[in-house]
Amino acid sequence: MTLKEFIIKSHKPILFFDIETTGLDKEKDRIIGISIRKYYASEEKDTCDIIAYDKLIFPDIPIPQEITTLTGVTQEM
Repeated sequence: MTLKEFIIKSHKPILFFDIETTGLDKEKDRIIGISIRKYYASEEKDTCDIIAYDKLIFPDIPIPQEITTLTGVTQEM
């Protein structure tokens, strides 16, 4: 069963979260981006709708080049 089929048949929404950070060290690294997607059954038959939320957060530390390469998030954004 695909995700779309599950959502349509169950009528239960599904949320996906994506958190981008400046690294993996919980003491020194910071969150720089949050994305949320909510998939839910549409009023129309056999379709899904999506609500999207995206937020960039400017950290108080420099974003390492390796993180910019990985995420596409730059200090200038």
